Formats: sequence, C-alpha cells, structure tokens
Amino acid sequence: MAKQFEVGIFKPKGGGIPVADIRIDAGTDVNDIPKIITGVTGNSDLMKSLGLKGCPACKSGLDFRIRELYDNVVGVGVLLNPSLDSGLDSLSGAVDFAPVIPDRLWRAIDGPDAYCRLAGAWDMTRRAKARARLPLHAIGLSVGSADPLDDRYLTEILDLVQELDSPWWSDHLATVRVGNHEVDSPGVALPVVYDKDTLDSLIARVGRIVDRSAKPFLLENPAAFVEYPEQDFDEPEFLNRLCEAAGCGVLLDLHNLICNVRNLGTDPLRYLSRLDLNRVLEVHVAGGLDMYGFWSDAHFGPADAATLELLPIVVRGATHLRCVTFEFHEARAAQATSAGAEIVV
Repeated sequence: MAKQFEVGIFKPKGGGIPVADIRIDAGTDVNDIPKIITGVTGNSDLMKSLGLKGCPACKSGLDFRIRELYDNVVGVGVLLNPSLDSGLDSLSGAVDFAPVIPDRLWRAIDGPDAYCRLAGAWDMTRRAKARARLPLHAIGLSVGSADPLDDRYLTEILDLVQELDSPWWSDHLATVRVGNHEVDSPGVALPVVYDKDTLDSLIARVGRIVDRSAKPFLLENPAAFVEYPEQDFDEPEFLNRLCEAAGCGVLLDLHNLICNVRNLGTDPLRYLSRLDLNRVLEVHVAGGLDMYGFWSDAHFGPADAATLELLPIVVRGATHLRCVTFEFHEARAAQATSAGAEIVV
C-alpha cells in the first residue's frame, strides 16, 4: 500500500456529484490505487452521509481525483478568521489549507482562564476542518526569548496539532514576551539579534521544539522596523544555519520580506538567492499599511503587488513547497475583496 495518503470529500459549489480528492505519495505503486478507492467506497458511514451507495468506484456516485501528496503540488491557503465563518462552505474545493492561529481559540494563555476554549472560535475551526487541512500558525511561543521555553504553551499547541491533524505548524523567529504573557509583552514581535550567541541558544531551543513535535515545525521570517548593528549574519544565513542545525523548516512570509525592503533597504532578490528555499514548506502573501513612516505587516487588503512579483521565484525554487497562504485580518475584510483573493489563487 501507499506509504501515506489523504482523502478529502467535498461537494462542488455549483452542484454535481461529490468529489473524492485522493492525494498519494510520489512513487506509489499504481496497483495500490484501487485498494485506496475501495477503502473509501467501502466506508458505509461515509457513503451514507453523502447519500450514496457503497460500491465500486464506477458505480459509487463519487468523482475520484487522484494526485501526488507532496511532490509538485502547491496548495492554496487562506488564514482562518471570523470573517470567513458564514462562508465556510465555499472553502470546499476552493482552498486546500486554512491555517489557524491557535492563540485565538483560547480565552487567555495565563491566569485562571488559561487555555479555556472559546466556543465560537472552536466551532468555526471544527467546521473548517471538514473542508480544508488546518496547519497551526502560533504567535505566542516567543522563540527568541532568553527565559525558559513555555512548556505549558508548547504542550497545548502539540495537543492541538494532533487533535486537528495539522500537517505542520509554525511560529515566528521573534520575541513576543519576557516572563508573563499578559504583563511583560512588548506588544510587537521583535526580531532576534543575528549573532553567534543567539544562534547557539536558538539551535538548542528550537531543537527541543522539533524533538517534541510529531509534525514539521516551521519558523517564519520576521518583519522589522529597525536593524540591529554589528550582527554576525544576515537573515538568510542565520535562518539557514538555524534550520539546518535544529531540523526545522521555513515559513517564508513574502510580505514580511517586503516590509524589510521598505523599512531597512533589504535587497529581496539577494535575500531569496541566499535563503535555502528547499526548507520552505509554506509561503505567506498579504497586504500592508504605512504607519508613521514605516511599512507594517497589517494584513490589510489584497496581496501587495511587490509580494506577488516575488512569488514565482519562490515557487520555482522551493522544491518542497506545500502551500501559498493569503493572510488578511477580519477587520480588513472589506478591503480584502474577492478580486484580491483571486490574485492569490
């Protein structure tokens, strides 16, 4: 049998028969495919829920589509947020992934309400799971902090990864807290210093995260407003060294890169030529906003044109790329029009 396969069932928006989207490992023996199909049509509960008969593929009433799971397949993603709640049905067949910010599923991550789930957010997440794969995109791990790793936070994240069957999860190469989450947060993700001491510290810290995780862990490149002086490495070299030594992957946020182009004068083509794109599993595209003379990663409106100009370079060079995700904040839903979403697709 195939080493790994995934099956997604959805009904086309315009009507018609249900689709069974089967994704298999590259190199799967073609003789195994009928066995996989039989496993689907032989699932009486599934077929009954679709109003179909459990019988061979040609008579089952399902439209079977088979494609490779990892190789040469780049899926489309949209960051899950409350503005999508009423339109979740439209995700089926339109997007492959709907990354979830786990921090938004809880009342708090400190104090008596720590990790208590918000009923509405959790209900939307469960319904989204039936329509798309749900990678987790955390914002509270604070990878760059010097104080001990928050073991409770990491445990809660890893439990969610298992519960939601997330294909991978990610957080930012940044510092978001010192000590208590609520009291000692700087209010913005601060980039780490790209020097040898920080690299050695993060190799050990990220290595512990990777060792505990059953699914791939990715680090996202940060957006910055200032650049630290006298660093030992530029960002691509630091990421390459860290990911190689710790065994993690990269979530390449192209809009964060554009923020650094506009705020720091970073050369985007040089950056991409120096970054090991083979470690990139997911790409983010988004729009931003000028804020007091700085370009911010505000997730405002449709994807920035400068971001989209870089996307083909990454897609061609990132041999393990699984997904391109469009990020927008629900407060900016009116600006993130359907035209903006179509650009991403």
